[in-house]
Amino acid sequence: MTSLPATRYYGKCKAMAKEILCTSKDNIRTTLLPVVITGLLLLTHFYALSQCSLFRTVNAGEGSSFGIRLDGSLWAWGQNNHGELGDGTKINRFSPVRVLPGTTWKAVSAGFRHTVAIKSDGTLWAWGFNNLGQVDGTGGEVLTPKQVGNASDWSIISAGSDYTLAIKTDGSLWAWGYNGLAGLGDGTIDPKPTPQRVGTDTWKMVSAGTHCLGVKTNGTLWAWGPNYAGQLGVGGTDPKLVPTQVGAAANWQTVSSGDEFSVALTTDSKLYTWGSAEYGKLGDGIPDTEEEYRETPAQIGTESWKAVSAGDDHVLAIKADGTLWAWGNHRQGQLGRGYATSGEALTPVVVNTSTDWDLVEAGDWYSLAVKTSSLLWGTGWNREGQLGNGGITESWAMFLHQFGQVGSNNMLGIAGANVSSTRAITPLQSITVIDDCSLLAAIESNGTHPLSGNTAIKVWIENTQPQRYIRRHYEITPDNNASEATGRITLYFTQEDFRSFNIIAEAGDRVYMPRWDTDNENRANILIEKRGGTSSDGSGLPHTYPGPVVTINPDDNDIIWNSATSMWEISFDVDGFSGFFVKTGSASLPVNFGAISASIKNNLLSVNWQTLNEKSNDHFLIEISADGKHFTEIGRVQTHAKNGDSDEPIHYRFEINTGAVTALSLAGLGLLGMLLPLGRKHKKLLLLGVVVCSVHFFACHKQQDDISFYNDQQLYIRIAQVDKDGTKMYSKVIAAERK
Repeated sequence: MTSLPATRYYGKCKAMAKEILCTSKDNIRTTLLPVVITGLLLLTHFYALSQCSLFRTVNAGEGSSFGIRLDGSLWAWGQNNHGELGDGTKINRFSPVRVLPGTTWKAVSAGFRHTVAIKSDGTLWAWGFNNLGQVDGTGGEVLTPKQVGNASDWSIISAGSDYTLAIKTDGSLWAWGYNGLAGLGDGTIDPKPTPQRVGTDTWKMVSAGTHCLGVKTNGTLWAWGPNYAGQLGVGGTDPKLVPTQVGAAANWQTVSSGDEFSVALTTDSKLYTWGSAEYGKLGDGIPDTEEEYRETPAQIGTESWKAVSAGDDHVLAIKADGTLWAWGNHRQGQLGRGYATSGEALTPVVVNTSTDWDLVEAGDWYSLAVKTSSLLWGTGWNREGQLGNGGITESWAMFLHQFGQVGSNNMLGIAGANVSSTRAITPLQSITVIDDCSLLAAIESNGTHPLSGNTAIKVWIENTQPQRYIRRHYEITPDNNASEATGRITLYFTQEDFRSFNIIAEAGDRVYMPRWDTDNENRANILIEKRGGTSSDGSGLPHTYPGPVVTINPDDNDIIWNSATSMWEISFDVDGFSGFFVKTGSASLPVNFGAISASIKNNLLSVNWQTLNEKSNDHFLIEISADGKHFTEIGRVQTHAKNGDSDEPIHYRFEINTGAVTALSLAGLGLLGMLLPLGRKHKKLLLLGVVVCSVHFFACHKQQDDISFYNDQQLYIRIAQVDKDGTKMYSKVIAAERK
């Protein structure tokens, strides 16, 4: 049965038959029944996806909340008194509504009564209350996003109390809106209806609240605005009309401005707080009084932290080990500690011991948090629907958002570390294993020994990058006949998984994994190592598997970047299930290519290349493409090196006439002619022959069209070098010259 990894086909059921016929070498075996069955499975899978709302970023304001999903769509929920949700109304939303369908976004920030956001094209947009210049100074209320200026180089934004700070890609800092509290940092208290540059320095981070904090590109920390509780950290309580440096340190990484207090992290992951100590929000054990405050930053504990966010009177933070912590006011459940512990926490307390928390957002009496699986959680005050769970009842503990089926833009996340699940599989079944709205693996039971019974799937992510493998690895083990069961697997990986490995590769002699989503050349370097049995100690590490080691080389067309979910999907056939590790060549390429050229003249394609040296080489495959991404094999050339080894340069040449393609189609018609005499007695056989030959004929003509020999379209060439053990590596991609 042809492999159909479900996540490749979101909304593409109509194109499924075409996909089956055009992309697989085994498509002749495909029949209508598997197509129908797979279509039903995909519809079931898509329904499961619709129950998951996965976010790559969220933002919490006074009572309005925003999130950007994995597909780049912007969603809003909660308070909407002045149109701050941007949905064209002033109606509070208790479940997410989409902002400007059809557009994609990269950043959003909720202010006091207005919102600002940056689209994926770098343009800046704002909406909501506009009486003080928050949007563009024209007054009134703006109920849908309105572009601010014409620039398309905006990078970072932070909406404060009726004003906005933003950073462009060149590091310049800009400000506009209300300025009565000197939040614009321009030395005045005059409002500015349009963005004005603040100074001439460059910045990498900014946070706007009732006061402002920012980190310059040199790592120094600066603050401005009101300072009655020492929240600027500059010593004393005098306000600052322009950015003023906080201390002399130059190792600040991120800052967050709360209500009369501040929190920040340094580049060595240390946590600092300063300002008002009311409700214990400094986290240093100072008693809950309005008079207590600290005028300069002080370190909190000695632990390492990776994320922090200051709300109205509380703080959320994630330690380096991925656990979630909170402190400050808990009178509305915003710390997520449960109803029995209402009140305050004067020092950081653990909220959740899971080690896969990724980002946090502390709002006004409520909290949002996202795991590495992109799942959204929340807790706290909910009178305006800011938790987005469909009601207005507050929560006293972190809960998983179940938004229900709000549209086809719901997407699925990738499984985090140490996740496992067990599914019952019947023979010839295809399933995508989803646990807690996270993808684990897609499994197809087929072949001579199809899977049956319960199958356990486990995922591990190593904290440190291994020398030989991608840090994310899997174990898939059926209860029945694990060593001989046959099927097809799709595994999922993030770009960060590959990036982490490539850092190691740069320091050694290994070849690269894909370095970005459009890196087609390095996809061929991906190998799968299958280790038999199950991990003896449950760690999933390679040395803990007792069975044999087999290397699998996936087809390049089965290594796919899914832009909808922002993850890699690698599919391959297996004989026997066990531990699976993604690796690449452990040494430098066995063949070093020299010059490569290609030309087309009088319908003759000529490809010439040189190898500088060869080791264990068997043969070369010549491949062509009309777009430089999807390649088709058109020929093979055996190595000229003795025993596949050579230390001297060797020249190679390959030629093919376009007539060879047409000949393939004629061969298919010849096969049909052979079947015709049998037609009277074997009508089913004849019908099968017609189907097979028709598919073959049209497939070949499709290949001919893709090659584009007969027109002026560009033709791309690459050469695959194949080792004696079947390992495949690629040359660079070149364009053929027409003469």
